[in-house]
Parts: sequence; structure tokens; C-alpha cells
Amino acid sequence: MDNQEWINQGFDIPKYPEKYLRRRSVAQPVIKRTSTLGELVSQLESIAEIIEIQDLLLTKRKRNKKYSDKVLISKVQSLAHREKLPETTKALGNFLDGWEKALQWTDFEYLVNKWQTVVKSDLDKDRLGVFWALLFLSSENKIELKQQYSLYGPIQIKRIIPDGELAQLPIENLEVSETSSTAA
Repeated sequence: MDNQEWINQGFDIPKYPEKYLRRRSVAQPVIKRTSTLGELVSQLESIAEIIEIQDLLLTKRKRNKKYSDKVLISKVQSLAHREKLPETTKALGNFLDGWEKALQWTDFEYLVNKWQTVVKSDLDKDRLGVFWALLFLSSENKIELKQQYSLYGPIQIKRIIPDGELAQLPIENLEVSETSSTAA
């Protein structure tokens, strides 16, 4: 026997075992053990405890929420279905073109208040509608938007004057100081 001294001679091993070995086409099925009623009950009780704990945590989180999920979903859907947004954007653009104050940095809240006094009743008057329209005007390079100090800081708006167009900046103060000399 060549190089097989380590094999116990009591084993009856064929000379070419690979001829007798065959590969299985699939794995053997997993042996399933039947569960007892006690195990099922204990498993269901542990699942019930976990669900109870999760419900308590969810109710604590819901108390801290400003809106319920249904209210939040309806608010988001109402944003997506603003039907007068193109008309509001066009009207706000025309308003800003004729409004001298828009040539300088103007506060968003001031614009909203001014817009509410001049807008037709069928267009968006609220802050959100005005903001959406301003975003569209900004994407068309008709206005500039900036926010100072932080993410929640006040928003400022300024109209962009197109190339080749002239505009007179508004005069803030018409008073003439006494120190100016006049030739007499």
C-alpha cells in the first residue's frame, strides 16, 4: 500500500472511491420539528409584549408631533395640487416688474402683505403660494432670493433687471439737508 498507512485496515474502502460518489442535484430538505402548544403560546406572548412596548413608544412620539400623519399627508397633497400656481406666478412677476421697492432687497413678509392688498381673489394670497411663485420666478432668473443668518432666517427678495433694460431705483428720502450751499 502506497502512502495510505494512516488508514485503518479494518475499513473496506474501494480503490477508486470517486466512481462511487455522486453529487446531489439539490440540498436535502430541512428537517422540521413540530411546535408544541406551550411553545406557540409563549412565542405569541413575547410578540404581544414587544408590540405593546412599541405602541407606547409611538404614542409618546405622536404627542410630540405638531401634525398627525393624515393632516401632514393632506397638506403635502394640497401643495402638489395648487391649480392657480402658473397664474399666480405670472401675476406676481408683473407686480414685481412694476413695484419699485422690488429693485432693492425687500423682506418676504412685507411682499406678502403688499401682495395680499393688490391680488385678485382667485389667486394665491398666502405665504406658501407666494413663496412657490417666487421659486418659479427665481428659476427663470427674474428675481434673486437670499436668506440671512441661518436656515430659518428672514428671506429677502430683489428683482433682477434684464440686460439692456434701465430702471430708476426708488428715492427713499426727499429731504434736502441745510448744509448744502446754493449759489445766489
